[in-house]
Amino acid sequence: MGDAVPVSAPTHAPRLGEPSALRPLEGVRVVDFSWVLTGPICTRILAALGAEVIKVESAARPDLSLRDLAWEELNPSKRSITLNLKERRARDLARALIARSDVVVENFSTGVMERLGLDYPSLVNANPRIIMASSSALGRTGPERERVAYGTLIQCFTGWATLSAHPGRPPRSSAGIWTDPLTAVFETMLVLAAIWRQRASGVGGFYDLSMAETTICSLPEPILAWGMNQEILQPRGNRHPRWAPQGCYPAAGNDRWVALSVQSDREWLSLCGLIGRADLAADARLRTAEGRRVHHDSIDAAIGGWTAARGAQESADCLQAHGIAATVSIEPDEVLRDPHLVARGFAAEVERLDGRIAATLGVPWLIDGQRPNQFRRPPRLGEDNGYVFQELLGLSDDEYNILRAERVIH
Repeated sequence: MGDAVPVSAPTHAPRLGEPSALRPLEGVRVVDFSWVLTGPICTRILAALGAEVIKVESAARPDLSLRDLAWEELNPSKRSITLNLKERRARDLARALIARSDVVVENFSTGVMERLGLDYPSLVNANPRIIMASSSALGRTGPERERVAYGTLIQCFTGWATLSAHPGRPPRSSAGIWTDPLTAVFETMLVLAAIWRQRASGVGGFYDLSMAETTICSLPEPILAWGMNQEILQPRGNRHPRWAPQGCYPAAGNDRWVALSVQSDREWLSLCGLIGRADLAADARLRTAEGRRVHHDSIDAAIGGWTAARGAQESADCLQAHGIAATVSIEPDEVLRDPHLVARGFAAEVERLDGRIAATLGVPWLIDGQRPNQFRRPPRLGEDNGYVFQELLGLSDDEYNILRAERVIH
């Protein structure tokens, strides 16, 4: 393979206004080197918006998720090719594909793309319009740039895990992985802005996204508290620094809960009347949110006694009818069956790799009143090799078969 042919404006790139409303990125090609969570979540959104996403994979370096159901959930509507990037000819093929594409997404450890000759300075020579979005634990510059970490560790590094704990309990890393999808949303925003600039001016760019900095940017309150008053905020569980009462309370049944938040004195009086506690409404110590915060424990006991005697949905409906923000705390298996989400068409279906048609998460937006929830089956490993290497890159049958036999395309 020789050097990739430079292109100034790929013929597939649409003009402004050409893509359909439901697929505004139709005609945009994304070469996706990412794996695990952050990058795949970003490219899932781009694929849902109509971009052609081509995952670069390898049988020699499988994704850590090993194509389980979580992997399938992250990768519908994408294509898959296999390249053994340890081989020079495979890297040449990757550069040739990038020369015919608009965006590159990667989240390898710092230095990997440079060693492969697939870093931005190398790629921009082949395609001056290319956009490269690179996410990593601590960013691609700085003294700690080579540290390896996953989202749960970043949540500890940034203080998120400590702040999300309950008082007196150890940090729990927010009870899940939040840094990865949060970073993916920021990354998607950057890619969309970059595509807009690329279409308008023909200019690409390199976008270096730090997962740690993204997480810290989502924690303005503790940063401001320290910067202004040298105050270190402590974990507060379900409670709020201003409003009271607020929490999650037991309901009738096994492990059923209802959450509520009182945000005004008027709502407090309404709650007292609803639960039959005129004594609380008359207590001068509880007439302000500040006073209610001081006596939160005793208030919680009163609310919990009322909620425990009825079903969670009954309590939530009753509270809402009295102008108090409340909701049932539902289990994950109940989410896609929620009547409101069903009415809005949020749940979608997709063919799984085993051939079953199964529920999947829909996209969380409507465009002109329609939800673009048509997902293609996630790709089998390398199933688009023929399309990419022969149709897009023009390899002959003999060239293609030789590269497969020699495990360059592998």
